Amino acid sequence: MSLTTSGYTTMGHWTPVPPGATHKLNAREALLREYRYSFGGADFVAEVPEAHVEYDGSPHGGRLIHAELLRQATTAYAHVAHQVPLGWAFIMRGMSIEQRDLFRPGLIEVAVTAQDVLAPRGVLRSLRSEVAFRQQGVVVGRGWGELQVVSPAIYERIRGHVRPRVEASTLGAWPVRIEPTGKRTWTLEFNPQNRFFFDHEVDHVPGMVMFAGLSYVIDDIAHQPAAISFQGQFSRYVELDEPMCIELVDDEVTLSDGRRLLLALSGANRAIVCEAQVLVSTRGPE
Repeated sequence: MSLTTSGYTTMGHWTPVPPGATHKLNAREALLREYRYSFGGADFVAEVPEAHVEYDGSPHGGRLIHAELLRQATTAYAHVAHQVPLGWAFIMRGMSIEQRDLFRPGLIEVAVTAQDVLAPRGVLRSLRSEVAFRQQGVVVGRGWGELQVVSPAIYERIRGHVRPRVEASTLGAWPVRIEPTGKRTWTLEFNPQNRFFFDHEVDHVPGMVMFAGLSYVIDDIAHQPAAISFQGQFSRYVELDEPMCIELVDDEVTLSDGRRLLLALSGANRAIVCEAQVLVSTRGPE
């Protein structure tokens, strides 16, 4: 038996992930299929379709699926294990992914446990997820996510005044793109009509858009590394019409012959929005 916030639930019983628990309206973009409770957490079964819109077999595509699965698993865990109602706002303050192998289309086992849970009077306010990903029994990646939960009333007070307008995209089929503006700087643009990043109406730039831009910069600097370790912290919302710029702050060789990159993503007035540390392996996935 496993003790959750709703009481004791029989372990080993697989249940469909509730619609909306991944915060995706399009069923094709909701990658989690089933879940069951485990000691201290929950296990999920995810499925990445062969023809997924953002999976192209490249290191960037694998990174994007890795990060999106982390986001969906952390989000769904908060809903199913802590009964957070649908409609509450989730804010990912920080995230980490560690690649051990490239994600491939098919079934992925996702194990989630929670640390630093803050739930006064049984109402979840924040947690840190610890996530492990397996394919065919082999660990292909790990990660963690720092999640803050905000009630609709509080979110309305924070963001209720925001009704941004976004001009029609000029990117064509490209969902996200970067353009170098110097040896160590890039601009970041996105397509607001892309269904992967904009599955539903939002009033700010999704964190996954920023992660995708940072991932492209990593490829530009390190020539599509097969394996990376990424840790990023997000400090504030980015408005949909706000210009974004990514800067390589530091680049050094590590003792393991890899590279350590420090990246900063800024918005209007060069105010820092996200800071990320990336360890790049030159040896490829383990």
